[in-house]
Amino acid sequence: MTSPADSSDNLLEALNAEYQEGFAGKQRTSVDPNKLESMIARTREALQGEGVMTEALANGLKERLASFERELVLIHDAQSADGDSYRDFSALGREANLLFAQYDRHFAGKTRATRDSALLKEILAGLQDVHTRMNSLLKNDSSKAMKGDRDLVEERLTTYRQELVEIDKAFTSASAPQKSTYLADRANEQFKVYANLFANKNRMTRRLALMDRVISNLTSTHGAMKKLAGKGVEKKLNNSNMKIITERLAIYRSERKEIAKARKSATREELMNNLGGAANGVFEEYKTAFAGKARTTVDITQLEGMLDELEELRIQMREFAKSNPVEFNANNEKIVSDRMQQWLNEHRAIRQAQDGSAPQADKAQPPAASKPWEHAPS
Repeated sequence: MTSPADSSDNLLEALNAEYQEGFAGKQRTSVDPNKLESMIARTREALQGEGVMTEALANGLKERLASFERELVLIHDAQSADGDSYRDFSALGREANLLFAQYDRHFAGKTRATRDSALLKEILAGLQDVHTRMNSLLKNDSSKAMKGDRDLVEERLTTYRQELVEIDKAFTSASAPQKSTYLADRANEQFKVYANLFANKNRMTRRLALMDRVISNLTSTHGAMKKLAGKGVEKKLNNSNMKIITERLAIYRSERKEIAKARKSATREELMNNLGGAANGVFEEYKTAFAGKARTTVDITQLEGMLDELEELRIQMREFAKSNPVEFNANNEKIVSDRMQQWLNEHRAIRQAQDGSAPQADKAQPPAASKPWEHAPS
């Protein structure tokens, strides 16, 4: 005999498949809201038997229900709003989500005194740009959802600006031995950035501004370590750390020159083509490391590094789009942004599976087709 829990488990799988087939990757103006309303009704009905379900299954259905309800509102908004304006605004919402996710990867739940303020300032600059463009699209009769997205960006801007203050406070108020540890952690974070985003990468696809940030961060970290001398920190360890930073700075400065040389020797079209090729390389890495694998067994930090790399490529594609738009580059930027949205959903699912809050049998989603999406799939 099939229990209610068994049938609900099958329903969760069916709902995921129906959403992928009927909504993921499709323009909200073209989909059938009645079908999503039916899926919502079935999910609500299944949750009436929550008492006999596992906690993971119930949470999965509740999460799906909340997602479907949000999507239904956005579909109705899209089908009643001006099409071009909505599409432009929707793209800005996705861009903001990518910046929110970048903050979460690098700041949320981390020790403040070790965080990269320069990265946070870059995220803030990106969000401020999104906010300005959102305001330019809003009209008096714009939907509540659109205005709500703009308001959310405003809230995050306020939160992130305050976080900059708190990061500085956390470091300034620490003791000398604590500062020594924090500075070592800061240096190690920059070494990781280089290892993930520069080592063995195509120089034409590397962003000089990021290398400048790494070099600047390490230079200031070295200076702060030097000021700790004679203030109760272990001299041998502090000197060793400063020596390591000095050696790495020499390597990174030399690499910066090589990157600049490679980029200068390439045409604009070659640079854009290479960015697309680099993105394809990351997509292939996902296929190998995640697609079809049990979520409890994959390396979530690897996925976070891949998201960081795609963000770097997206930033450069965006910069080219601002200076002189080219259709293939614009299409590549959309593909990269959409793939990142899919992977962010996958990141949440992996986190839940590894924390024991989602069905452990779930498998990572296969890579999506390389066509632009009008909203984030899940």
